[in-house]
Amino acid sequence: MDSYSVLFSRSLGSEAVARKLFEQQNMRVDFVISFNFIKDSVRAPTPADEDKIRIMKWYDPGVRGEGPLLGHFEYYRPHLALLMKQMSEWKPQRRGDLLQVGYNDRFTYYSTIFGVSIAVLGLAGVISTIIGTVVAWLALNK
Repeated sequence: MDSYSVLFSRSLGSEAVARKLFEQQNMRVDFVISFNFIKDSVRAPTPADEDKIRIMKWYDPGVRGEGPLLGHFEYYRPHLALLMKQMSEWKPQRRGDLLQVGYNDRFTYYSTIFGVSIAVLGLAGVISTIIGTVVAWLALNK
C-alpha cells in the first residue's frame, strides 16, 4: 500500500495513471485520506469491494506529517536506498544530458542556464558591435 501511495498519490497526473493502469485489470481506484478509512474498509469486504483498490494520499497535509521514508518500506528498502544513492551521484554522460535537471541540486542547474544565457547575449552583442564597426569603416573608406 505504501508503494502505491508513493507512486500514485503525488499529483493529479499520477492519480490518472493509477486509474488507467488498474482499469486494465478491471479494478477501480479510490484515493483515501486517512488510515482509519482503510482499516474500516478492510473489516468485511463486500462483493462491490472486490474490484476496488484503495490508495492513501501520502502527500496531503496532516496525513502522516512526513514524506516517505525508507523505514516505511519493509521489502524494497535496500532497492530504494540504492536508487537514492544512484540518483544523488548522477552526472551527465552525453551532451543531451546537460539539458536535464539533476536530482539534487536544481539551483546550480538553473544558475548555469542563466549564466550561459547571459554569455550568449553578451557574445551576440560583441559580434554585432564588430560587424557594425566593420560596416561603418567600409562605408567611411568609399
